[in-house]
Amino acid sequence: MTNKYSEGYPGASYYAGNEYIDMVENLYRKRALEAYRLNPNSSGVNAQPLSGSQCNFYVCPQERMIALDLGWISWISYRLNKVSATSIYFESLPDIKIC
Repeated sequence: MTNKYSEGYPGASYYAGNEYIDMVENLYRKRALEAYRLNPNSSGVNAQPLSGSQCNFYVCPQERMIALDLGWISWISYRLNKVSATSIYFESLPDIKIC
């Protein structure tokens, strides 16, 4: 699942082939509602991170992330080690060049 880009809500994704991601997201929402004893008719749960930078925090602190060179549209939060809060928690490997 980590190699699949997904955007949008379950059943209404912008990209094809997200059936398994939709299943996991729906299961997460169902279990969260049950765990907190919430009424699904009056409460909602969103299993999605608010941004790509928040996705970085699924990586364990002090682990390494591999990021492409900015010329390949890599997220800037991966690359700016001196100014990005991400650099406090993660180590970025040197740029990877793709030819």
